Amino acid sequence: MEGAPIDFYYWPVPCGWKVAIMFEECGLPYKVHPVNILQGEQFDEAYLRLNPNNKVPTIVDPKGPDGEPFTVFESGAILLYLGEKADRFLGGPPGSAARHTVTQWLMFQMASVGPMFGQCGYFRKYARGSDEELRHGRERYSNEAHRIYRVLEKRLGAVPFLAGEDYSVADMAVYPWIQPDMHGIDLQTYPNVLRWYEAIKARPAVQQAYKLLAEDCKVGDRSDSTHKNLFERQKDVGRTNGASSDPPAAPAGSAAAAPDIELWYTPIANHVHAVEAVIAHCQLVGRIRLTPTNPFKVQEDSDPPRPGFATLGRVNPLLTVPTMRVSKEQPLYGGPVIYEFLDSLRPAHVPSLFPEDAAARLEVRRALWLADGLFDQFVRLLLEAEEQPPRPATVERTWTKIVGCLDALEEDAARWREAPLDVAQVRAACALDFIAERPGPVMCAGAGEGWSWRAGRPQLSAWFDRIHGLPPFQAHLKDL
Repeated sequence: MEGAPIDFYYWPVPCGWKVAIMFEECGLPYKVHPVNILQGEQFDEAYLRLNPNNKVPTIVDPKGPDGEPFTVFESGAILLYLGEKADRFLGGPPGSAARHTVTQWLMFQMASVGPMFGQCGYFRKYARGSDEELRHGRERYSNEAHRIYRVLEKRLGAVPFLAGEDYSVADMAVYPWIQPDMHGIDLQTYPNVLRWYEAIKARPAVQQAYKLLAEDCKVGDRSDSTHKNLFERQKDVGRTNGASSDPPAAPAGSAAAAPDIELWYTPIANHVHAVEAVIAHCQLVGRIRLTPTNPFKVQEDSDPPRPGFATLGRVNPLLTVPTMRVSKEQPLYGGPVIYEFLDSLRPAHVPSLFPEDAAARLEVRRALWLADGLFDQFVRLLLEAEEQPPRPATVERTWTKIVGCLDALEEDAARWREAPLDVAQVRAACALDFIAERPGPVMCAGAGEGWSWRAGRPQLSAWFDRIHGLPPFQAHLKDL
């Protein structure tokens, strides 16, 4: 078929093979772009702009709908797209029973064959651990693989191909997943599947498709780097895919460092809540590895081991959270340091939380220190409230500082009303949240049961209500 070739981002794995088969069967022109998933190329920023799910395959059709470039990821969606473009292998016209039957068996592959066979192969060939640790996974997915083979055997005993009398995208989708050695299956016990498998294997288009990058196919590669890139590394930049050929801007800082960032956190720590908001604002969700820790207790004897006092101390001698480690070497601790580092990684289209103007930046740093000071003084009051009895002079001195900080923030809030979001506002909102949720220290200071930081501070109250509804403040580390 004539026309501009479709860009095919590919690696020789089952989901790649099925699309390669479709290209060869349809005769649609295509150009292969290898994406070496063994070396982690699926995590490259350029590829993530095409496929935010960091998987292969992906296609870019330069003559998509309305003649505009169009990107498609997810192998099942690609098969349907190419089938419509070539008007072949979909069973019949839209709305027909034959078309729906093809779609049904294609979805069976996407929902059952691929996920279950993939897990079976993982636990049999790749998963690391003792036989006892892996026993449940191996048994569960081996049993499920046999069940699916029985479904296929029954279906193919009634019809030549999965959707009926004619070969279709459903057959192309299932065929690459039939790997008896990987699944511990003897195909002789499934004669109908074997007959169908051999018939498809003999098709010239299938044989041609399997020649693509055949020398790079390494089934069962158990090296550390391959294991990490296939099963451990996570990176979801949260970008949306669509027809536009103008992808989101690249990060302002060094994107290459993002996957190697580890954040040590405790969910109850208020400084961590500010980091949550900064991560969300800077659109770094999914690009930072999260390590829960307890800076007050050794937890290394738990099963599985959970980093605690001792391991955190190797990274941060102050034993405080949040703490970051970049590229497993450079430690970062202290909220302001971490905020600025995260801000340097934001995409270019996301506004910075630190103004470029020197005077404005100095003002933001002053307000940030004020917000940090408010939090620190309230924590001091909280600790003093637990003393038996609390020391009146310490309580009075600390309470005076808290009230002074709140009054100063009331003045800042008048300026923040029309100002863009900055890091000082992020920190102040989190500190006020912390105060509102803990009435005990306030009672200790004699402020009365109904005391609220909002009283007499209308500017701060209105600003807080507005900013607290912004998306960054809805983020929580359990979601990140």
